[in-house]
Amino acid sequence: MLFEQIRVVKASIQQMRGDAQLEASLDDAQALLRYQLLALLTRLSILQGRRQAKEPASSAELWRFKQFRQLVEERLSEWHRVADYAGRLGCSEKSLGRAVVASAGITAKAFIAARITLEAKRLLVHTSLRVAAVADRLGFDEATNFGKFFRREAGCSPAEFRRRQGAGAASETGTRRP
Repeated sequence: MLFEQIRVVKASIQQMRGDAQLEASLDDAQALLRYQLLALLTRLSILQGRRQAKEPASSAELWRFKQFRQLVEERLSEWHRVADYAGRLGCSEKSLGRAVVASAGITAKAFIAARITLEAKRLLVHTSLRVAAVADRLGFDEATNFGKFFRREAGCSPAEFRRRQGAGAASETGTRRP
């Protein structure tokens, strides 16, 4: 069983690698890879047992989490606080927090931070945008605040992360590297 799941994970990664080379618009390619990555991360979380909440999410909590997740995708560069999302969803921060923990096994704040970090890493690896431009694109008022956030979440500075990944070959317009 475990061997089969490892094979599926490897196949998913290979599929993503191949799809990254598709002749497609940047928006289409990014959307495809974003959803493949989400599926891969979900599969890995399941394999590690982290998605096993103490109590399964109710249908209302699951609905609220899905709405939250969609809003995070839409408003990632504008909203970084749980309160912003709770307000839009018409619920309390506590209620939203319970729904996210029950559905994803992490806090709403951690979910937002993880998504911002993932997008930051994507921009750092697949574009040659300056760190300040990445910070601006992600809604940080100051590049220094972004740097502190990134270091806390990723364990290194944005510039160090980019160096480690060998990024910088993409153009300033955000095109994918070959």
